[in-house]
Amino acid sequence: MFKPTLFAAVLLAGGVLTALELTPSADTAVYAPGEPVRFTVSKLPANGRAAYRVIDFDRKTVRNGETAPGNLEFTGLPRGWYELQAETVGNAGEKARYPFAVIPEFDRSQTDWEKNQFGVMVAPHTRYPLAHRDFDAKFMERIGVRWVRTHRLNWIQIQPDEHKAPDWATADREVEIYKKRGLSIVATTAWPFPAWASSGRGTQIDAYYLDKMFPADKYIEQTKKFHTELARRYGDKVDYWEIGNEIDAENFWIGRYKHQGDKAAIMQDYIEFYIMIAKALRAGAPAAKIGPNTTGSAPDGNTYRDWLNVFLQNPEARKQMDYFSTHYFPSVPEIRKVLARYGKGDVDIIFTEIGGMAHSYRKVPTWEETCRNIRITCTHYATQLQAGGKALCKFLLRDIPELPPQGWIAGMLEGDFKLRPEYVAFATLIREIGDADPAGRINITRRSDKGWLHGFRFRRGGKTLTLVILNDAPKAAVTLDSASKELRVIDMMGRETTQIPQNGKLVLEMDSDRPLLIEGDISGEPGEGRDPEPVLVQEINVKCNGDFEMPVRGATIPYWHLGYDTGKGTPEQVGFLVSVDDKVKHSGRQALKIHAEKRTGFYAVCHTMTVPKLKLGQYMVVTYRWWAKGEKIDSIDKASFAPSLSMRRKDNSRIHWRDGDFERGTFDWMAGEQVRKYEQNDFPPDFNHFSLEFYLGKSTGTLWLDDVSINIKVMQRGASEARYLK
Repeated sequence: MFKPTLFAAVLLAGGVLTALELTPSADTAVYAPGEPVRFTVSKLPANGRAAYRVIDFDRKTVRNGETAPGNLEFTGLPRGWYELQAETVGNAGEKARYPFAVIPEFDRSQTDWEKNQFGVMVAPHTRYPLAHRDFDAKFMERIGVRWVRTHRLNWIQIQPDEHKAPDWATADREVEIYKKRGLSIVATTAWPFPAWASSGRGTQIDAYYLDKMFPADKYIEQTKKFHTELARRYGDKVDYWEIGNEIDAENFWIGRYKHQGDKAAIMQDYIEFYIMIAKALRAGAPAAKIGPNTTGSAPDGNTYRDWLNVFLQNPEARKQMDYFSTHYFPSVPEIRKVLARYGKGDVDIIFTEIGGMAHSYRKVPTWEETCRNIRITCTHYATQLQAGGKALCKFLLRDIPELPPQGWIAGMLEGDFKLRPEYVAFATLIREIGDADPAGRINITRRSDKGWLHGFRFRRGGKTLTLVILNDAPKAAVTLDSASKELRVIDMMGRETTQIPQNGKLVLEMDSDRPLLIEGDISGEPGEGRDPEPVLVQEINVKCNGDFEMPVRGATIPYWHLGYDTGKGTPEQVGFLVSVDDKVKHSGRQALKIHAEKRTGFYAVCHTMTVPKLKLGQYMVVTYRWWAKGEKIDSIDKASFAPSLSMRRKDNSRIHWRDGDFERGTFDWMAGEQVRKYEQNDFPPDFNHFSLEFYLGKSTGTLWLDDVSINIKVMQRGASEARYLK
């Protein structure tokens, strides 16, 4: 049986390696209420002892003591997330930790399984051992997950080498694993595409893009044949086939090599690709449900806009689309409007990436960053369930173990299967509302003395449950109306209390990262619940010489400087040339001209700006606009012309950045706009300033830039007073 062991090791005097090791008796470290929680403590130094403590989700110590090598046993622990921490006594101070959970067993026979829309996405398109995949599935089954999204029923996984025949053994076993655990499968296929069959193969395009391109002509028939066989083998085992992943974004789809720089042509390349793959799948499984997948920018699209409208305007694409798939937190009503325009208003909308994804600027997330995902996941799931979303697959079940820290925390499990509290919260949601009927928002927005409240109502078996979520305040006193004699209150760790309303009022203390489920009658204000309308507190139009009309002194352009993050040598030394041009311009007397004869590093023109400090309940929206014209912009890397907004330290080193759309080829003057929103908790401690950069890094060609503007709005929201609500 596969069993992970977590440990901490140190090198003691004399060079002898020793380790303090904690091993749970349950391989998942998940226990049922009333079941003894047992750990084995081992690999202590000779005659050594270890001090231990068990902490709960509230960071309180609930058990502690000392132990020799051997067994520890804890009984009587309530439901929830815990962590066993141990440290050797009187020695080198080795430390070890092992999170565990106490969660009721999930009884599928007691649920309306077909109503359950809770799912997870497994570590995406990377390869990892079948034993780990089976262990992933065991974690899913344990808490009642129904849906699993996988990228591995895919040509590149089954035939990585063009000179060898497809090997179906691993895919067969993976499907068997999921069906054995009672999971319904969403299969993302035709991405990543085999690089060896890509139309970009043999060109100068960067290898990063090869698996995001249209197939080469000589592989078209082989492409069709493979996908027909794929569907023939697994068609009765897969509920939804997604063709591609986030194909409205340039970093996941760029079409044919000859169309680089032509967004309209690249969109048509995808439509052609989609129709080809869909028909091939149907040839193997006529009843297959097939659809495209986009980012959370639906329905408009990310890089390629107006994505859904353009896709559905093609009669054959429309015919081949059985459902629509998207990610995270788009507006389902807006998507439905577009679908209805083309007679597709009633198709399923599924969410194959959804839930909390906390950005971190540290390799190890803080406790607050880890817990924040619980609130975000509750908000995403409740909103999209109320809107009729299907197959809501949490991104992710488990961190991607093969990748280094990515600057975000998304997995409910760490890469080596350590439990995060969000796993327990997810189990609570499934147990309480997994098969409940969504019953709309309840208007309790103003019922907190700080911040504001979401209220989502669900009905199950004649009972009403309300998910209450506090926003924009770390803590608040909440007062809710209730006609019930008593209420069952459940926190996200599954811990229950019975509350008796006093004079028709229930008073609670709430924490923003600890939503509550309340079973019983809760009433609010008349009308649908809604979010507070933001109020503008401050607006700054940043002075930046964005029309480039100010006099140039030598090589100095006022308000702008040359910058680089990974280039070698200064921009001037490597031929990254910047000047003003009075002949080619969008307006006024002149524009900024950037030219590169050869590919170098990441070079840019930069503007540095400070930003206001935010107060509680405030957020900041940075909007930057520009006009750009390009001539023969070519890149073999995944970088070409792109704007980027970077967070920087006092020494100007970069902490984090957000790129805009990448542009290639030759194009006439076109407008660009990026809108970036920053919450109060988005700013790391060492943040000092922003810089706006326009890159022509690692590209050749000429770029003209003109009429750049930067606008900063500080918005107030979240106060429960009526003046912050319309």
